[in-house]
Amino acid sequence: MDRCSEQECRRWATILIPMPFCDRHWAERFSTQYYDGKHIPFLKLFKDNLMKRGLWKKTEESREQWNERCETAAKKSKLLK
Repeated sequence: MDRCSEQECRRWATILIPMPFCDRHWAERFSTQYYDGKHIPFLKLFKDNLMKRGLWKKTEESREQWNERCETAAKKSKLLK
């Protein structure tokens, strides 16, 4: 079994082509979503959507505070009802 080819990454590779990558590093390099007529890197689309909703992590905010804020917003969402 191969390790991810990214330097410093110690995870096992789950994707071997075009080279060994763990899931995270493969997604960072190659994963896209077709949105509004074009292919957009998944992580950029994810960040843009969170920013539009005011849910991107604020600089002064701890991870716990951010998680609580996102959880509160999710509970208020009409999509979950």
